[in-house]
Amino acid sequence: MSLTLRRLIGIYTIFRYFGYSYCGRCWHTWPTVESHSTEWKPGHGCFPLCEQCWQELTPETRLPYYESLYNQWLKDLPSNTPPFEDIKAAVLAEGGESK
Repeated sequence: MSLTLRRLIGIYTIFRYFGYSYCGRCWHTWPTVESHSTEWKPGHGCFPLCEQCWQELTPETRLPYYESLYNQWLKDLPSNTPPFEDIKAAVLAEGGESK
């Protein structure tokens, strides 16, 4: 299924599951897709992408989605935000294998 069609469906899921966050790429809400969590520190992770979108991207092309989530954290949790370099290193280290 094309990304455009997935995004159209994703828009529907945003209204259907109002209040849930969603994949930064295809816009599907978390109740409708499997998230991909990237652990940047033992016991700490983040999931800006669903598993399907994560699989379709390279580590370098995933980074903007992690950076976007990080920038949102800076706005919402400025005193409790980890260094982006830790997250970036984890994203680049993951390669293409899913956990």
